[in-house]
Amino acid sequence: MSSTAHRKLSELTDAELLEEFDDLVVHATRGDRYALTVLSVGLGPVIFDEARTVLGPGREEHACGIVNELFMGMLRGELSFAPGAVRAGPWLGAQLHVLAARRLLSGSSQ
Repeated sequence: MSSTAHRKLSELTDAELLEEFDDLVVHATRGDRYALTVLSVGLGPVIFDEARTVLGPGREEHACGIVNELFMGMLRGELSFAPGAVRAGPWLGAQLHVLAARRLLSGSSQ
């Protein structure tokens, strides 16, 4: 458990908050349903909007599928995140972009 677990969010530094977010994403990519629920509730709308933007005009309806692929990939352990080289936020964005690019290249309408 993190050393910040029993402190209020308002007491955490920016660096500590980033570490906590990294930890949350690590747990989600290891199939932790609670961590994935926290991510989906907390960031689902933001990730959905990003997916719509990445897909571009006329393809926005596929954004839900991209978000689902992202979260299911994390739950199944198909996506792994190891903090260090990159933070969780940019990593999530990169994964979303990869999934969207695959969808666009395949012409899939899932």
